[in-house]
Amino acid sequence: YIETAPDGLRGLDKIKAAPENIDLIISDINMPGMNGIDLIQSVHNIDPNLVVILLTGFATVNNSMTALKAGAFRIIKKPFDLDELLNAVDSGVERCLLKRRLDAYHVHLEELLQNKTKALQLAVDQLKESYVKTMTTIVSILDAYEQNTATHSQVVSILSVRLARAMGITAEEELNTI
Repeated sequence: YIETAPDGLRGLDKIKAAPENIDLIISDINMPGMNGIDLIQSVHNIDPNLVVILLTGFATVNNSMTALKAGAFRIIKKPFDLDELLNAVDSGVERCLLKRRLDAYHVHLEELLQNKTKALQLAVDQLKESYVKTMTTIVSILDAYEQNTATHSQVVSILSVRLARAMGITAEEELNTI
């Protein structure tokens, strides 16, 4: 669908109201209230994926460079060739849609990364817990078979934790694994 505005400021108001409904903007460089360069900058602050094609009756190198630096997709000199404008619109809409798909894909990848990170952290925590339980069980089995050293491993563990604290190790997670 096509939306029109009599000047840049009212056009910007329409863009602010529903940027997700707009894929492409065709604007003149010279307009009352706000020129096309300022419009581009304001539009890209709202949605950097929006594509702006500028029309101008004064296509100077300086105007063109300024417009391109501001983020214009194309600059078309008036009077324009309809085919040139239609080609610019087709490629501009395609670019906008591709950029939006890419943004959505990045968001999806971020969500996947967060979920995988949480799952990995859970697996690491479970592995640590399993390791501590396994080591405790092995020590208990050894103590049960060796009557002379039944409490020796527990005493060594307690002394090791005291020594670690004396050395400045304060992280409970590290002390618990000793």
